[in-house]
Amino acid sequence: MMLAEPELLVAQRVEMFHQRQILVQLQRRIVGRLMERKSQCSEVQDAPPDDGLLPDRLCAAPAFHVNAKICDVRSGMDTPSSSARVCGERPFYDLHAEAYDLIINDPVKPWCDAVDAQLARSSSILDAGCGTGRHAAEMIARGHVVDLADAAPRLLAQAAARCPSARTQLIDICLLPTADHDAVMCRGVLNDMVSDGERAAAIASLARSLRAGGKLFLDVREAEASRERADGEPRTRSGFTSRTTWDNGLLRVRETYAMGGDVVEYQFTMRPWSVGSLTGLLRDNGLRNVSVGGGVGRRTPDRLFVVAF
Repeated sequence: MMLAEPELLVAQRVEMFHQRQILVQLQRRIVGRLMERKSQCSEVQDAPPDDGLLPDRLCAAPAFHVNAKICDVRSGMDTPSSSARVCGERPFYDLHAEAYDLIINDPVKPWCDAVDAQLARSSSILDAGCGTGRHAAEMIARGHVVDLADAAPRLLAQAAARCPSARTQLIDICLLPTADHDAVMCRGVLNDMVSDGERAAAIASLARSLRAGGKLFLDVREAEASRERADGEPRTRSGFTSRTTWDNGLLRVRETYAMGGDVVEYQFTMRPWSVGSLTGLLRDNGLRNVSVGGGVGRRTPDRLFVVAF
């Protein structure tokens, strides 16, 4: 597209708006049918990204390839993963997606320093569960080639605007296609995988996205430290309040969003990780070398930074 042709630009943005609206509505219908019938698989591909809320420069980005496949018989999963369901429901992933960076605002540089130090120049990276693309943008600025993947359409749209050179996929991370990336980054998403089956599927999916010898970088919640922190006390930031309690290995989270004159409540469940269970799954998927340390770039002590290859 030549931006010097304003009439063509306007026409294309209008068309992109309508197609994007159709995509989001279709994905929600698919998820609803799957949760009711627990049997059907659907796929939507090659839809453009703009929902009418994005900057003009997104129109100059590469084609936005959307893979909204929700389930796959080969994965052993006949419904969306817990993470994918939360992505379609949690208010700051959807209704209040514009507030995401105000709420999830841990510094980017420490994580990117830790990852960058272990990669060659111009490495190919998949950011699985990229959110709004803050970490991806930093890695691109350092000379790497980054692909974006997330199951939250509005967050992925923000990431695409922030990283216009990046290829993008709207996808459940349990269903990533086989690829040959030098590295995969995945922060936080694995905590939303509650069942053993989902956890196994997610780790297998991340592992098959790597080339032989490629490195997987994870940020996960550690079980014991998470239990100690789950005291039920309210924690508030930018109109957002969360309360977390411990329930036999699970974190029960209740969130309140007081934004834009409305108050919205949302509840969901996370399952933090033990070092042993995570290491075992990584090794089961061919990632034999595993190092585990304290969280990098996090303000709370309940995180782990994991590198596996």
